[in-house]
Order: sequence, then structure tokens, then C-alpha cells
Amino acid sequence: MKILKNLLKKFATKTSFCKCCFQEIKGESFHSLIYREQHICIKCFYESNPIFYNFKIDKYRALAVYEYDNFIKEKLYLLKGCKDIELAPIFLDYFRIFIKLKYFGYYVIGGPYHPDDFLERGFNQNVEIFKTAGLEVHHPILKKHRFKQSDLHKKQREEIIEKLMYVGKENLKNKKILLVDDVYTTGSTIRAMIKIIEKFQPKKIKILLLSYRNENRKESFQVK
Repeated sequence: MKILKNLLKKFATKTSFCKCCFQEIKGESFHSLIYREQHICIKCFYESNPIFYNFKIDKYRALAVYEYDNFIKEKLYLLKGCKDIELAPIFLDYFRIFIKLKYFGYYVIGGPYHPDDFLERGFNQNVEIFKTAGLEVHHPILKKHRFKQSDLHKKQREEIIEKLMYVGKENLKNKKILLVDDVYTTGSTIRAMIKIIEKFQPKKIKILLLSYRNENRKESFQVK
């Protein structure tokens, strides 16, 4: 035990403070032994309450790391709404090795966005979030015009594929494709992405979601 504590001190984290609570990260966990740079303390990590929910979207396997609860909503709101890019690494900090190994060899495609969204925010949240786990997110699917999914009624959500266009030049045939997004609600966006990607005859399609929104919960606010 003494040897382990000495090792932990030797490889202490470079990040002095947790990006959630701003308390000092003491580097007294096995995670800190593997990674010298950390972004979230063990207390806030437990508060984030990862669920690793496995389910299927049509015939494809999907994994959601978190439920879209108050903790995740608040942090995504600060990241996306308040443009606090420093929060991007906290979500997958403790799962870097797991995600990198699980999806090794996959071509990663992020949720559709409009170029003006990037210009306004200055970054794409999916790129910043998932690169923590060593995933390089590509965006070959764009929105034809700016819209918020929350502004669409049910029929419009079902027809969301009409609002998207594929601009990628990568040959996806026989490739393993991983679709990623930060929040899953009705699944209309992911299903539209699947229909677009299926046309290229990929070898496999999987879905990785940062959070899964339980529609049965009463939401206090919503991140667009």
C-alpha cells in the first residue's frame, strides 16, 4: 500500500483543480496513476452517475454513457450554451481506455450541424467531448439550414432526413462506422444518419451516445 501511494505521488496529476467543483485533485486514485492529467475529481465523477445503457436503435447496437439527468444537463448547458470548452474533457475522462479499445478501428461520424453553429460557438461539442477518448470525429453530414430539433413537431422530426445532406468524400464501403452524439432523445437524428450511411454499404454500424434522455422525466430546462 505504501509503494502504491508513493507511485501515486510520483505520477501526480498535472491538473490542480477539478473543472466541475474547482477543488484540488489530489491524485489518490488508480486513474491518476494511469493519467497524469485529469479533469474531474473522483467525487464529481461519482455524482455524474454513469449508467452505460445498452440498447438498440432499429437493428444497431447503441451505448449511452449517461442518463440525461440534472448533472449532465447542467454541464452540457455550460459547455454548449455558455461556450465553456474547458468542460468538454470531464465526461469521458475516466473511460478513455475503455472507449478507445471498444471502438478501435471505427470511422467516427458526429451528429449533423450547420457551419454557422460552429462559427457562433467556436467549436463543435462532439469533437471536443469524444477526442478525450482518442476518437477523431468527422462531420460529413450537414444541416441544409439552421434549425433546432426541439422546435420541430413529431412529423417534422420523422422527416428530418430531408433537412440533411451528405458532403463527405471518404469511401465508407466495408468500413466500421461509429455514430456519436451528445444527447439522444427521440432518436430521429440518429435514424436519419443511419439511413444516409447505409447507402454506402458499411461493414458495421454502431452508436455511442454521451447521454440518453428519459422522456418520462420532467425536464427543468433543455440544452439545444
